[in-house]
Formats: sequence, structure tokens, C-alpha cells
Amino acid sequence: MMKTKLITSLQEAAAQLPSILDTNNTNEYFAYINHNLEVSYGYEDDINKEYAVAHGVPIYDIFRDGGTIVYFPGDISVGVVHQNSDYDGDWIMPHMLKDFAEYLKSCEIDNVEFSENDILIDGFKVASAAGHNLPPTYKRCYESMHYSMSVDLELIQNICKKPMKKIPKSLLDFNITREEIVSWTDNWLFNYFGEHIVS
Repeated sequence: MMKTKLITSLQEAAAQLPSILDTNNTNEYFAYINHNLEVSYGYEDDINKEYAVAHGVPIYDIFRDGGTIVYFPGDISVGVVHQNSDYDGDWIMPHMLKDFAEYLKSCEIDNVEFSENDILIDGFKVASAAGHNLPPTYKRCYESMHYSMSVDLELIQNICKKPMKKIPKSLLDFNITREEIVSWTDNWLFNYFGEHIVS
């Protein structure tokens, strides 16, 4: 059974993860997150925790691999926790990311590029997707897609210890509004799963 959760921050997502990932819980979940200024990380060595704490930026470990992500107010993420009985199933979010790239092209935006798990416009990263196998006990996967709506490069560089491979930029800089993204995301998830996610 699919459960939908409208989540207002990573703090709330982190608080709900234990119940979502309970091994006796067989439900699958969507999480639609409206971000505050906050950070998630996969590896301790990649994040400057001292700087984040000193500047009042909350940090959360949300059970994922990968590098540090700095989220800004207005950013949007969609997360899916789903069953994966063979522990090596098909990932959902790369399909969503590719379709979003096609949507951007349909908006007559030039130089849209699908690069690994990122979407670039004019070489700037505006959206990304990731998938993470949870520990084998859970036999589930967590996937996420993130849309950048606000960027502070100096803050990112101070919190992330690794240099940026791709420079992020807001979708607003390319005249894609938050309302358009929410509508597109809801329609895509409805077409894929048969139910509306965004209330």
C-alpha cells in the first residue's frame, strides 16, 4: 500500500524515518518536501559540520549514500521508499529526471543536458536524482529527486569539503517557476503511480 507524506523539512523527514523503515512495516511511501535552509550528508568526511553549526544550518543524516547536499528555502525534493524484493530492482527517479529534461526542452529552454544523474542548463546543475539501497534488513530502496530553486555558492563551498564538480543554479534563473515544477511533478507521479501526491 502506498502512503503519501507531505513533509515540511528534512528535520521532519529524519524524525519519521524510523517508523517508515521499521522492518515490520510493508508500506511504501512518497515524501514531498518543501525545504528550509538545511543540509543532508552521506559521508562524515565530506561535510564541514563545525561551519554549519556555527552558522545555524541544521544537519541531518537521512540514511543515504553520496556527498553533502545543501538545501535552500523553496527547494523541492520528492522521495520514494519502495519495496525491492530482489534488492536490485529498477530505479524510478532516473526516469522522472529524464522526463523532466524533456519537459524543460518543451519550454523552449536551450542547452538542456542530461548528465549522469543530473540535469544541466547551460552547464549549470538545476536538478538531480539519486537512489540508495537501504541495509539488507529492510529490503527496500530510497530514491529522491531534488529541484534547485535557490543557490548560495559561498555557503555551499564553506559547508562541503569536496570541490563542486558541477555548479548549481536556480531553475528560476531560467524562468521555470516553483508552481510549474509542483504541477509537473504531481502529474508525473500520478501517471506513474496512479495517485496524486501534491495536495
